[in-house]
Amino acid sequence: YGGSYSERVDWWTKPRRRSFFGIVKSIIQEVFWFEKCYRNNRGLWCFTFPFHIGLFLLVGWFFLLFVGAMAMIFGVTESIGWVMAIHYLTLGTGVAGLALSTIGSIGLLIRRSIDQNLRLYSSPADYFNLTFILAIVLSEVCSWYFFDTGFAYAREFMKSLITFAPAATNPAMTISILLLALFLVYMPFTHM
Repeated sequence: YGGSYSERVDWWTKPRRRSFFGIVKSIIQEVFWFEKCYRNNRGLWCFTFPFHIGLFLLVGWFFLLFVGAMAMIFGVTESIGWVMAIHYLTLGTGVAGLALSTIGSIGLLIRRSIDQNLRLYSSPADYFNLTFILAIVLSEVCSWYFFDTGFAYAREFMKSLITFAPAATNPAMTISILLLALFLVYMPFTHM
C-alpha cells in the first residue's frame, strides 16, 4: 500500500504505529539498493546502482589507503597478516570502485541523453556533474592502469597528507588529485 497514515479514516483518533526497524530497513534499502528506482525505472537503475556502489567502494578505498598509510608511518611491514589483508582489500575495493563508477557514469550519461523522459528532467548541471565525476574516475583509472597497479603511489600520497611531507605522484594521479580537489570545492554548491 505505502500510503500515509493520515489517509485513513479518523486517523487523528487512532494511535500511530511506528517501527524503528522498519524505518531503518527502508533507509538501508533505499541507500544501498535504490529500491524506488529499481521498482519504477529498471533501465535507469541498472546504471544508478553500479555508479553509487562504485562511489561507496571508493570511499572505502580512501579509508583503506588511510589505514595502509598509518601502517607505513608506524613501520608495520606487509609481512604481517592484517597489513597484507589491507593491501589486497585496498586493491580490490579500488579496482571495483573505479570500474563500477566508470560503467555507471557512462551509462547514466548515455541513458539521460537517449531516454526522452529522462532528458526532460535532466538539467545541464546533471550532465556536467556526471561528466566531472567521470573525468575524476577515468584519470584515476589511467593512474592505476599505467603507473600504479598496486596503489603504492596512492598509499604514499595518503601518507604524505598525514605527515605533511612531499610525495611523488605520476601525471595521471596529479590530474586526478586536482580534479578531486576542484570537485570537493564545487560539490557543496550543487544538489549533490
